[in-house]
Amino acid sequence: MKRTLTLFTALSLLAGAASAQDTIIDTAVAKPAYAPVFGVSVGGGMTFAFTDVKESKSAPVFGAGIQYTPLPWLGINLDLQYGTLKAGDRSKAEVSNMEFKNNYFYGALTGRVYPLRLLPEPMAARYLGGLYAGVGLGFISSKPEAFATTANGAGLVTDADGMQIVLPVELGYNLPLAHLDKSQAAYSKSLLSLNIGYRHNFAFSDKLDGYTPTWPSNKNKDAFSTIFVALVYNF
Repeated sequence: MKRTLTLFTALSLLAGAASAQDTIIDTAVAKPAYAPVFGVSVGGGMTFAFTDVKESKSAPVFGAGIQYTPLPWLGINLDLQYGTLKAGDRSKAEVSNMEFKNNYFYGALTGRVYPLRLLPEPMAARYLGGLYAGVGLGFISSKPEAFATTANGAGLVTDADGMQIVLPVELGYNLPLAHLDKSQAAYSKSLLSLNIGYRHNFAFSDKLDGYTPTWPSNKNKDAFSTIFVALVYNF
């Protein structure tokens, strides 16, 4: 009886020790709670105009921004940009001798959703978690310089300068370059990251190019897009 009691006691102690060890291991490998991330960025890219003036030409754009990621799958981005929009050729009749250049200042606030970060952390989410889609609200302060063409119905605007609201829609990817904490997912807590993004901006007017044609085909408002690459420092 004593031997049985002694054996039972020993087994109980061993089970308790094993349980305690498992608890320690589980605690050691448990993920730390997510902490919101702030970031600052600087970069540049190219613009493309989608207006009444055909033969859009690429032009440079530069900017800086700040980012806040309160949740792993949700980001808030505020950026300011200075760039140029160009299109047309005053020497070509096929584009109605229309040509413009618009140096503009732009700002936008967008919300970004990282859909793969909503999933458990398989390899796809771990290394593709930087993919995002976003939408927001912005403004553009522009000063278009449009060539005074003699084409009928071109509709040269003499008071096109000013500020207007735009609706930005974007797709992009944040590529982590250096990590603050390698035990976490590849997309989180990166000290440096490279942001590659495409943003299309829908304007609420028809004056970005300095023309408002009276042609029946002119049914859409102006728009422009940017392809942007930025270096982001997170803290």
